[in-house]
Amino acid sequence: MRSDTTAKAIEVSTLGMSAPVLVVGDRGRVVQILANLMSNAIKYSPSNGAIEVAVATPDEGGDFAKVSVRDEGLGIAEADAVRIFEGFTESAIRQLVSRQEQAWAWP
Repeated sequence: MRSDTTAKAIEVSTLGMSAPVLVVGDRGRVVQILANLMSNAIKYSPSNGAIEVAVATPDEGGDFAKVSVRDEGLGIAEADAVRIFEGFTESAIRQLVSRQEQAWAWP
């Protein structure tokens, strides 16, 4: 992933990571989720863009942590956001991005 950010000159910054956050769960799945978030952020960010990764514990010492990844990509159309957690394939993502690019192309 580091080579992808370098190739596109994307700056990655981190917030709220002053201390480690203990995660109890399936290590492989947690790594897969975080890798997917970063991979998509890199893939859909423009060259010379920025990605911000933040980790927060909403209630200090609480049982939950929130991870957010913010990038400068096109994003997801509001109409498609309701389907964000449905299973879909890479081709569906490409179709979604293609529709968004077409929408941006119109005056």
